[in-house]
Amino acid sequence: LNKIINMAKETKSTMNSKKNYEWFVRKADVSKYAGKWIAVENQRIVASDNKVSKLLDCIKQNWPDAAITKVPKRGQIMVL
Repeated sequence: LNKIINMAKETKSTMNSKKNYEWFVRKADVSKYAGKWIAVENQRIVASDNKVSKLLDCIKQNWPDAAITKVPKRGQIMVL
């Protein structure tokens, strides 16, 4: 039973990650976050900071499952 519960949690997490990624790539206006680290949860930006360590401290209690990425500065290429 625990194995099934864990598999369900992993599937949900993967689906949320995919939705967040698609939203970030296709719909999110992140221009004001250029050069910053952002945390994305439920298809919205929940926190940002110039330093990833500060961002992690900020989100660990409220959004522990948030996806984290750095928004490239204008002219930079994002490698996935």
